[in-house]
Amino acid sequence: MAEIINLFSSTRVQADEVTADSVLKEARGKLVEALVLGYNSEGLFYVDANRNDKATMLYLIEDFKFRLLSGELD
Repeated sequence: MAEIINLFSSTRVQADEVTADSVLKEARGKLVEALVLGYNSEGLFYVDANRNDKATMLYLIEDFKFRLLSGELD
Protein backbone atom coordinates (compact mmCIF):
# COMPACT_ATOMS: atom_id res chain seq x y z
CA MET A 1 0.00 0.00 0.00
CA ALA A 2 1.37 3.42 -0.95
CA GLU A 3 2.22 5.90 1.75
CA ILE A 4 1.23 9.56 1.40
CA ILE A 5 3.56 12.08 2.98
CA ASN A 6 2.58 15.66 3.66
CA LEU A 7 5.74 17.35 2.42
CA PHE A 8 5.52 20.14 4.96
CA SER A 9 5.07 18.05 8.10
CA SER A 10 6.02 14.67 9.45
CA THR A 11 2.46 13.38 9.11
CA ARG A 12 2.30 10.06 7.28
CA VAL A 13 -0.89 8.25 6.41
CA GLN A 14 -1.85 5.36 4.19
CA ALA A 15 -2.95 6.27 0.66
CA ASP A 16 -6.43 4.81 1.14
CA GLU A 17 -6.98 7.31 3.99
CA VAL A 18 -6.40 10.36 1.75
CA THR A 19 -8.71 11.67 -0.95
CA ALA A 20 -8.30 14.59 -3.32
CA ASP A 21 -11.18 16.29 -1.52
CA SER A 22 -9.47 15.91 1.87
CA VAL A 23 -6.22 17.39 0.51
CA LEU A 24 -8.09 20.38 -0.92
CA LYS A 25 -10.09 20.80 2.30
CA GLU A 26 -6.87 20.82 4.35
CA ALA A 27 -5.36 23.53 2.11
CA ARG A 28 -8.41 25.78 2.28
CA GLY A 29 -7.65 29.16 3.81
CA LYS A 30 -3.86 28.56 3.90
CA LEU A 31 -2.85 29.59 0.37
CA VAL A 32 -2.44 32.89 -1.46
CA GLU A 33 -1.43 31.24 -4.76
CA ALA A 34 -2.78 27.86 -5.79
CA LEU A 35 -2.37 25.51 -8.71
CA VAL A 36 -4.33 22.27 -8.71
CA LEU A 37 -3.09 19.44 -10.93
CA GLY A 38 -4.63 16.01 -11.09
CA TYR A 39 -6.92 13.60 -12.86
CA ASN A 40 -10.69 13.78 -12.75
CA SER A 41 -13.01 10.81 -12.25
CA GLU A 42 -12.96 10.16 -16.01
CA GLY A 43 -9.15 9.91 -16.01
CA LEU A 44 -8.67 13.22 -17.82
CA PHE A 45 -5.96 15.67 -16.80
CA TYR A 46 -7.37 18.55 -14.74
CA VAL A 47 -5.76 21.93 -14.09
CA ASP A 48 -7.14 24.94 -12.22
CA ALA A 49 -5.55 27.96 -10.59
CA ASN A 50 -6.55 31.11 -8.79
CA ARG A 51 -4.77 33.14 -11.47
CA ASN A 52 -5.10 32.65 -15.20
CA ASP A 53 -1.45 33.49 -15.76
CA LYS A 54 0.70 30.84 -17.43
CA ALA A 55 3.93 32.40 -16.17
CA THR A 56 2.77 32.16 -12.54
CA MET A 57 1.58 28.59 -13.05
CA LEU A 58 4.92 27.58 -14.55
CA TYR A 59 6.80 29.34 -11.73
CA LEU A 60 4.83 27.37 -9.11
CA ILE A 61 5.60 24.11 -10.90
CA GLU A 62 9.32 24.87 -11.29
CA ASP A 63 9.65 26.14 -7.72
CA PHE A 64 8.07 22.93 -6.43
CA LYS A 65 10.29 20.80 -8.69
CA PHE A 66 13.43 22.59 -7.47
CA ARG A 67 12.47 22.19 -3.80
CA LEU A 68 11.57 18.53 -4.31
CA LEU A 69 14.76 17.63 -6.17
CA SER A 70 17.04 19.66 -3.86
CA GLY A 71 15.78 17.74 -0.82
CA GLU A 72 14.23 20.79 0.82
CA LEU A 73 10.91 18.94 1.10
CA ASP A 74 12.29 15.74 2.63
